[in-house]
Amino acid sequence: MKKSRMLLSAALAGTLLFAGTPVFAEDSTVTVSGSGAMEEAGTPEAVKEIIAVKDAVFTVDEAEKKITTDLDIGTSSRMINLEDMPFTTGYSYYNAMEFFTQVKQVKEVQKQYPAYTVVNENGETVDSTYIADMDELLTKLTAFDQSLSLKYDFEKKGLNVIAENGSAKLEFHIQTNGWWGYDLAGDSIVDKVFGTEGGYFQNMETSEKYGNFFKIDLTEKYEGFYLLKDTDLQNPILIMNDEEAFLVDVDFRGTDVFRSFIKEAVGDRKLYIYITHAHGDHYQNLDCLEIGDVETIYYPEGEPLEGAGVGGTNIEDTFGRWVEAGKIITVRDGEIIERAGKQFEVVQMSNHTDHGSQLIDLTDRILFSGDTLGAQTYKGGTRIALSKVDNWEENLEKSIEVTGVNTGESKYDYVIGGHTGYLNDKNFVNWVKTCVDEVEEKGMSAVTAAPTGTIVVTKDNEIQSSEDILKIFETGQSDEDTTHYASITMKDDMHVSVNRLYNPNSGEHMYTIDSEEASALVDAGWTLENENAWTAPIESDTPVYRLYNANGGEHHYTTDVNEKDALAALGWNDEGIVFYSENEEGTPLYREYDANRFACNHNYTTDQAEHEALIELGWKDEGIAWYASK
Repeated sequence: MKKSRMLLSAALAGTLLFAGTPVFAEDSTVTVSGSGAMEEAGTPEAVKEIIAVKDAVFTVDEAEKKITTDLDIGTSSRMINLEDMPFTTGYSYYNAMEFFTQVKQVKEVQKQYPAYTVVNENGETVDSTYIADMDELLTKLTAFDQSLSLKYDFEKKGLNVIAENGSAKLEFHIQTNGWWGYDLAGDSIVDKVFGTEGGYFQNMETSEKYGNFFKIDLTEKYEGFYLLKDTDLQNPILIMNDEEAFLVDVDFRGTDVFRSFIKEAVGDRKLYIYITHAHGDHYQNLDCLEIGDVETIYYPEGEPLEGAGVGGTNIEDTFGRWVEAGKIITVRDGEIIERAGKQFEVVQMSNHTDHGSQLIDLTDRILFSGDTLGAQTYKGGTRIALSKVDNWEENLEKSIEVTGVNTGESKYDYVIGGHTGYLNDKNFVNWVKTCVDEVEEKGMSAVTAAPTGTIVVTKDNEIQSSEDILKIFETGQSDEDTTHYASITMKDDMHVSVNRLYNPNSGEHMYTIDSEEASALVDAGWTLENENAWTAPIESDTPVYRLYNANGGEHHYTTDVNEKDALAALGWNDEGIVFYSENEEGTPLYREYDANRFACNHNYTTDQAEHEALIELGWKDEGIAWYASK
């Protein structure tokens, strides 16, 4: 039997009249339109094509006053456990709309037979009260109605939520890469929800406007603790007692609803806000709030309050009025904040931003890591420039030491990241550090070229091979499995690739880091033999010079200034520095000379086999010319 797949959703289209009129047949069956039910559930047109709910056939037993169906509608005595669709962006939302549609189908047939019970293949029965309660539950869910009880499921890994409404009880899952997907990474279904084509930059205004929030209750274990999970990949934290509310980060989605959402959640409490760092996806919804809404905004000392922000924004445009109103209080490393009846410790970190922070909830023993550890995913949870690896190493070591996470005196039991909206393993910091350590030791040879970038991945703190990583991308994996992973995306900002080209007419090899020059040579008939013949440092103490002999039609390369100057004196054209040599710890690059040729008689290679083959053919071994990066 096909099980109903379900998570939660936010259909924005208004509810339309149900177009699916039941069709009665002679064999006592009733058919309810799938397309009509999708319309009734407010399913966007593009999503209708994806979930493609079929017509539902119900068998009517007038003697027993029951209706039988193969829809797995569940019962009031248990939660509905929902299975994942193949691991595609938006499956949480798609599951929601599919299940909502099936409830609409059952509700429609019960209109015809209000006194009948509905029985599924397992013999489980539901009555019209249960279906009405479930329909109302799903209607509230899709409207992000705060009156609906949403409780965090502490028994499962990842973000699982239990919703209750009257006799109906539903467990659903929110995908690790967002309800609608992660726009900033270009991995979103926003176009399918709103009916506008394109990615993040085409839909930025729309997705920021129409985003919304789930208010998820963790008070079963943590007094006054709520997770505000948005429809993208951000998750502010709200902690309250009777007098105060303390909000950690404010997101940038849902600009049209954020203020009303917060005011409804906070009520008449005094609102205090903590911003972890100066990136717009963590502070920009301050624009939605009025000065009078907020008592104080805590902000890490040294983080900018003016200047250029991410994505063309200006930081002062948001913070200027709060500074002028005297609402900003800067906090420094180690400072203790007491709000909403709890204590919080500031841990400043300079890896993600220059003066950003983590915040330890000392009372509940939870680390709010902001973006200092990235998000939990196997796809590359944060981007790190190769030049910043040492900095990341130092900051992760600082966090481990300050929080005591690797000792018996750890200050926290779980981590909630700025883009990881659930109670994550406290050892996540060690898993991220293991990825960074791998790059520190091996450089860019540690990375795997995956569909999402050049990444390093750990599973339960064990570095994964390229073969294992690519297999995950091929087969996909569940969100529960993902909770065992950490990963980083590396950007090599310290090296460049050297192109090797060949002229079949002259027999010359030419080397350049200029992609435009390489393209022009290809257009002129040269063969591009290798886009990455070797990797060179962006800069070093040893430049490699290139000279050109117009008479012989050849180029010569050397690190020897005297050789360069001597050739220039003989009429060679000095073309200046073309790239740089690594230090002597790099990979040797050999130069060979063919005395039998008038011109084009030097070769340069890091390939030991090529070098030895040319020597066997009579070329002269001129030794190591310079060094490539490993």
